[in-house]
Amino acid sequence: MSDRRRKSLWLGLGLLGLMGAALYFGFRQHPSSFDDAYITYRYARNIALGRGFVYNISEPVLGTTTPLYTLLLAALSLIWSDLPKLSHAISVLAWTLAIPITYGIGRAGKREALGLIAAALIAFGEPFLNVLGMETTLYVLLALLTFYFYVQEKTIWAAIFAGLTFLIRWDGILVVGAFLFAELLRRRKDFWRAALVSAALVSPWLIYSYLTFGSIFPNTFFAKVGQGRNPSLGGSGVGTFAHGLRLMAEAAYAENPLFIFLPVFATLGLFFAIRHRVQWWPLLLWTATYIGGYVVLGVLRFHWYYPPILPAVALLTAAGIVLVKDLASDRLGSSTRQTALTTVLALLCLVPNVDWLMANHNTEMGVRPTTYFRVGQWLENNTPPDSSVALMEIGIVGYYSDRTVVDTMGLVSPEATEHLEGWFQTVQFAVNHYWPDYVVTLRQSAWEGVVHTPWFNEAYALETQIENPRDSVSPVKIYRRRPGFPVREFDLEFSPSASFDQAFSLRGFQIAEDQVQPGGSLHVQLRWEAQTDISGDYRWQFNLLDASTGEQTTLATGLQPLRGGNPTYQWREGNVIVDAHTLTVPEEMPVGYYLLQLNVSGVEGPVAPTASDAPPLSQVTHGPIKIGTEPIAAPQPTYPTPATFANNINLLGYDLRAPSSSESAIVTLYWQATGKVSRDYTIFVHLLSPEGELIGQHDSQPFLPTSLWAPGAYVTDAHTLALPVELAAGAHQLRVGLYQWPELERAPILMSGCMDAANDSLLIGQIAIDNVQPLTQSTCPESHWIELEIE
Repeated sequence: MSDRRRKSLWLGLGLLGLMGAALYFGFRQHPSSFDDAYITYRYARNIALGRGFVYNISEPVLGTTTPLYTLLLAALSLIWSDLPKLSHAISVLAWTLAIPITYGIGRAGKREALGLIAAALIAFGEPFLNVLGMETTLYVLLALLTFYFYVQEKTIWAAIFAGLTFLIRWDGILVVGAFLFAELLRRRKDFWRAALVSAALVSPWLIYSYLTFGSIFPNTFFAKVGQGRNPSLGGSGVGTFAHGLRLMAEAAYAENPLFIFLPVFATLGLFFAIRHRVQWWPLLLWTATYIGGYVVLGVLRFHWYYPPILPAVALLTAAGIVLVKDLASDRLGSSTRQTALTTVLALLCLVPNVDWLMANHNTEMGVRPTTYFRVGQWLENNTPPDSSVALMEIGIVGYYSDRTVVDTMGLVSPEATEHLEGWFQTVQFAVNHYWPDYVVTLRQSAWEGVVHTPWFNEAYALETQIENPRDSVSPVKIYRRRPGFPVREFDLEFSPSASFDQAFSLRGFQIAEDQVQPGGSLHVQLRWEAQTDISGDYRWQFNLLDASTGEQTTLATGLQPLRGGNPTYQWREGNVIVDAHTLTVPEEMPVGYYLLQLNVSGVEGPVAPTASDAPPLSQVTHGPIKIGTEPIAAPQPTYPTPATFANNINLLGYDLRAPSSSESAIVTLYWQATGKVSRDYTIFVHLLSPEGELIGQHDSQPFLPTSLWAPGAYVTDAHTLALPVELAAGAHQLRVGLYQWPELERAPILMSGCMDAANDSLLIGQIAIDNVQPLTQSTCPESHWIELEIE
């Protein structure tokens, strides 16, 4: 056997041994240890069952970044229905095949040692072990095939695999870009051919995605960017992709100090790659843009984002070892010594990788997946098939429960992607916006704060607990939504047209109860519409207004929409927000009719409503609400003067109080609305001289616009009547009426005990100045003589 054939044999055996190692470690790893992989499994299962490319049935949301892998799983599941095991097997095989492809890339330029060392580093790459079951290893394999065929100058094949890489995972567009850029520099003619081939593969999916999901981008892209803004994830929690790179390096060094050789040799390998202008430089370009893109976007440090970096690290590390060997070749002399040095240096890099791989090898289902598996089984066995459930991690639970999922992370619930700035806010929004039938809560999470809030306990009841003593989130508590929540039927409905700061408008104001006991709850729903993108944090305050006296009682203040789940600074132009609140009536609230008033405040203080003909109070006040069940006592005016005005307004009588000075008198009128008053009236009180001349007048709207008067409620309305400096002796007339402003059209008097109702002005009393004797015959027999003593 020739030396060349012997060398090829040993190389082949070496590669087979490395592939065998990957198969050994890969298939010994438990296939159900990875939550996020189950999202894709559920999509694949739904496709295979004819439900469509959906996660939740009839909800076209692209919550997976790997359409081609999803379709591959769906097709193969017709042969092997156990999707977790099927996907695990595909992942292991892809990892295994990446080994000879890496060798093929590295040996370009007849550098067999470089290729073999790089292949060995891939074979013992621990990060691959932790992503088995996902599309990651297949993604890496297709990327490597792209650059392998580029090195082999087989442009069409490279273009095909570049397109397939994009279809496996959306960030594969960076593979396409790096490959096409390299072709453009090498041969422009091949560039156009390659671009057309890749585009032909990619375009059908992009068209389908746009037509089906409304976007060419997966919803997961927006969700991951949104999660990066969450301080409990990107800040002090999970951390960012860049932060994860440092943590991985620290963890690897802590596991085995020999890991320090990898960055040392990789740095030397970069000099080697530049000096020798290696043919696989597009792979390095892809890796650099991959890292840069993830850092700039602030993507979180989920471990499945790191394996695509390994091929570049392996090739550079191998190149650094070869560079050291080349530099020492003159001193070493014989090829045997050079091979020995290369082997020793390679082992220095491989040993810590093998050590790390064995330390993280897991042959049993992990603790957290076990918990989630039990939760999913309970939901499948104990909940109606059409029920919905809110989850913080949707993979395993969503797959095994097969229930409609509300995803607080936003992967398959698009409305949640704009509300990921804090976990408490996120789960508040998810529940208040979607109102799932069930909620799965975890210990040591934001759920612990939410489940203790009064509104949550009013809406949800604890159904069961799933125990797993080894898991820190155990017991996992499952809550069921109580019947009647959310409140969807309203006794009082109002469609105002009130705008605030020209930024948002109130379009609906509903109250579920028109009668409630002291200490009871009022369930309120507001419907808002954003007129522009809002940056300010507006807050709500609710007051109860006594429909008789106007006395104000504050029920709640400083409220944010959706109980803090959707603050106004997240509102965007065109958003429609359905905003529910539960308000508690004080125990000591007196029996009576009340109106619920909404006040809006911004950073600079209260914001008055605009853009409506109605008074501001009527724009944001709704009712009436009766508090208590006891009858409401009618007022007993000093001077009863029953009269009926148009538009359901009754006058019961009045009181008259004359102060010690002659400057004014106070007339207190007592009204009652017998039905809905459709207009807002101004009330006037006139004092006429004995000759019929107007000598005193007070016009004003009541404290509560008449359109807000509660049918059946009694309204007290005080007027301060200015008096002339000198009053003539004799009988002065006291008249009352109502009119509309600005038309000055008076409300007709339909019935009264006094016949003197000229010009819809009702004579309610006659005032005697300086003890003038009563007239022998009054034109208004039922009017009252009042002696007004003036000093």
